[in-house]
Order: sequence, then C-alpha cells, then structure tokens
Amino acid sequence: LAMLAVDNGAAVVRMAVNCISRRPYMRRSMRSSHFLPISCSFSTAAVGEASQKGLLIWGEGKNGKLGLGDSDRQDYPCILESDSFGGESLRSIKCGADNTAAITESGKLYMWGSNKNGLLGTEIEADYKDTPHFMEAFRNIPVAKVEFGDAAAIVLTEAGQLYSWGWGGGFMTAGCLGHGNWESKKDPTLIEFFNDIKVLDVAVGGYHASAVVEGGNVFSWGKGAYGRLGVGSSSDQHTPTQIPFFEFQPAKSVTAGDTFCSVITESGSVYSWGANDSLQLGIGPSITLDVQSMESDPRHIKGINFDVKEALKVEAGNNHGLCLVKDTDLNRTEVYEWGAHRSAAARLVETLDDVYGVAKDTESLYDFNIIDISAGKNFAAAVAETGEMFTWGDSRCLGVGEKVWVKSPIMFAQREEFEFPKIVKVSCGKEHIAALFEM
Repeated sequence: LAMLAVDNGAAVVRMAVNCISRRPYMRRSMRSSHFLPISCSFSTAAVGEASQKGLLIWGEGKNGKLGLGDSDRQDYPCILESDSFGGESLRSIKCGADNTAAITESGKLYMWGSNKNGLLGTEIEADYKDTPHFMEAFRNIPVAKVEFGDAAAIVLTEAGQLYSWGWGGGFMTAGCLGHGNWESKKDPTLIEFFNDIKVLDVAVGGYHASAVVEGGNVFSWGKGAYGRLGVGSSSDQHTPTQIPFFEFQPAKSVTAGDTFCSVITESGSVYSWGANDSLQLGIGPSITLDVQSMESDPRHIKGINFDVKEALKVEAGNNHGLCLVKDTDLNRTEVYEWGAHRSAAARLVETLDDVYGVAKDTESLYDFNIIDISAGKNFAAAVAETGEMFTWGDSRCLGVGEKVWVKSPIMFAQREEFEFPKIVKVSCGKEHIAALFEM
C-alpha cells in the first residue's frame, strides 16, 4: 500500500490513498527511481521518531507551491521529506494562494512557491522555488506564525513582534505592510508600530491585515474597501489603526478572508466585518444602507447560540467562513459554515439556518471530537482528535482523485482498512492543502 524510495541508504516514504476507490497511489521520489514495497505503516523504523510531525501536501502545484521539486499537480497526497526542513519536526503549516510555509519546532521558517513581490527574500532571484527554502532573515528570530496576502507576507515572532515584506501598494490599491507608507519591502521589516505592544495573533487577507494584541485590542491596516478594516469606514490605512469595538469585547484570535475578517472574543463569541456580498459575515443579508453589501463595524455572528457554545477556532476562505465550536452542555464539538461556500454546504449538512445562511453539520462529524479546521477557496477540511481528516467542497483540492463536488465531509482515509498516519493539523490554500501528521 505504499512504496519506499531508497537513495544511498536514506529511507523516504511517498504514499497517498484514494479513499473512494481504495486504491493506493505512489509518487516517484525526486531523488530516486528505485522503489521497494513496504507495509502501509508509518513506523519509526521507516520515517523517524514517533514524536515527530511530517508534512503531507497535494493539489495545484503551480509555481512549485507543493515543494516537491516541480510544478506538477498532485491529485493525491505526497509526503514532503523531513530532510527538507533540516530533519526537524514541524510545528505548523500555512498555505496561501501561491505559497506554502512551514515552521519547525525550534521556530525556523521555511517557505516555497511564488517569489512574486520578493516573498521568498532577496537571496532568491528566481520567479519561484519548488522546494522548501529556509528564510535566512529569521535565523536568530524564532517564528510563531506566518500569513500570506495576495502580494505580501507577515510573520509573528515568538516574542510577539510583526515583520512584513512584499508589495506595499500602488495608485489604485493599498498594500498591507503597515510601515506608515505604501513602499514595498524586499526583506522582512519590523512593523515598528508594535514595538511596545505584544502581538498575540495576526491575519492577512487580500490586501489587508489585522492583529490581536495583549489585552484583547484589535488593530487593522491596508486596503479599506468594503469596510474590511472594521473601523467604521472604507478608507485605506497604511498604519495599524485600532478597532474601537474590541475595547469592550476583548479578542483572542483573528482570521481574514479576501475582503472580510472574523474574530473570536475572550468570551467565546464570533464577530465579523467587511464585504457581505456572499453572506461571508455569517449575519445574513447586510443591514447597511450603502449600495454595497458590507459592514464596516464588527457584527455578531447569527445562527449559533453562544450562550451554550464556545468558539474554539474560526477560519476564513476567500468568501466563506468556518467555525469550530464546543457545545458546553453536550461537551462535544460542532462545525458551522457560511458564505459563498454555503450554496454547497446547504446541500451537504443536516441543518441550515435560512435566515442567516449558517449551516451546521450534524451527521458526518457527529462521532468525532474535531480539533482543527481550515477553509480554502471553495473547499474545507477538519481534523479529528483521533487523527482522521475530513474534506469537502471542490474535490480537485481534496486528495480523493475524483473531479466531482463532494457534498458532505468525507473521511480522508478509511482507517479500518489500513493504517494511515494520524493527522494533527491542516491548512487549506487557494487550490492546495497541507497537513501535519505524527510520524
């Protein structure tokens, strides 16, 4: 059910499974054309210590964003070898539109994919990098999180500082670097506004960014169209600007879609703002009197009873939202979904609130304690505590090899038929997915 590629004694595993036809898929290693069959078991003898975390990746490979040494599309998951990351275990992953990043347990940052606007740093001159590239700028600065926009990247360090680089803005469109001007940056540059403020979380949308700081306040900057900065207007901001609303509702995390943002407050509720033309705010049709469907101030998500449910994570796709909540009465998790993906979600879930467009899955995931979720362009993924992964939406990105719309969350691998790696985290990009698994 898998193949072992042997190259001068180095063992490298490449495998994936078509969970519809139950047939294995084998991808040729970049470094060897010699294969030996092995059991489909992720034992420590094959891939290292059980405590380490490896990387599965699949989907559209344009500009080398899968990191596999080419720009080929992969309809089934492939393992990216640990030696691509200096042999270190991975802590987190992030998929953007044309880039992917991984952070090791020691805080080292690796990035690959498109180098447009210099996102891979000045040491890379090529248009793209199809294998993981160590970001030299952060050699002595441990990284906690990385976020991609359409033309920029922002890093949150373990010390709570922000660095940004990429395209700064132009005549018609503002950038989201946050340095007090619209100048582009070829190298990661400290956002000095937060020098005396510890940042807890950051999110980057199309051309805007938001950050949660110690104490729960939220700041936003970049392109302001459709009210996506949450400051009561649609004006652009080249410097981080505080959102007054969260002085009274302290936030703890933030996510950003193409033209909107969502926040989880310390009380466990969710608020959204920005464009609402696809009902991506989770509040139903917008109440604004403007010609555009938008909200320039944070609005409370509807259709979820936050009196008995606590939001654990909220994710934004291009124009849809996804929320993982815990029902405190039933002591179980639930997944809610809304926005542009809702038209499909309405057909795949058991319950749909037609007033607010918020859908809840009550069958496919009912017997699983979900610990992670992620939203892509028009697809989504969820990970269970026991290691199963579920995907749904545009099947071209789901790793199942079928070109059909998947109308309900399907289990990524049927574990009762073979041993499959335990998935622990997932990240969905515009057209690709990456998942961390226990080795």
